[in-house]
Amino acid sequence: WALCYAGASIRLYDNIPDWSVAKCSPSYLFNQHKGSIALVDTTNCDSVSSSILYLGYCLTHEGTCSLAQMPYTTNCNLRPTIADSIDALNKRFTVNAIPQANLNDTSFYKLALRQGWPIVVGMPLYDSFETMWYNPTAHGMWNSVDTTAHSLGLGHASCIVGYDDTK
Repeated sequence: WALCYAGASIRLYDNIPDWSVAKCSPSYLFNQHKGSIALVDTTNCDSVSSSILYLGYCLTHEGTCSLAQMPYTTNCNLRPTIADSIDALNKRFTVNAIPQANLNDTSFYKLALRQGWPIVVGMPLYDSFETMWYNPTAHGMWNSVDTTAHSLGLGHASCIVGYDDTK
């Protein structure tokens, strides 16, 4: 979702300013390149994951098709058709890893965002991530991470699309 539906769609929208056309399928790459978390039911789509770096590589070389071409379903075992793959070849994007020297440099991220580049990040999940949705004062904002708390043993990807220095 973070890489294809959010990141790729935002980049495509720069050239095709119509969301109904620019939206990319979150299923195209994930369904082909998902990995399973050890010792889980691989037919359960909630128990599979993938690597942002690997999917970024695939997005650069294979592309992703439009959401209209391959609509999202909860069936993560659905494979793309030949038509989906042909559509995807027209939607290849340059995906770069953030240079190690810039990982903690907020000015690097702000510049990229001002230039219209979405930033896909991965993070480990802790109990505080899960509970923020049920905290009435958090309003869905994950603003504190207690790394000494219980780790959920999972990761999550998000797409950063902007910032507000006042917050």
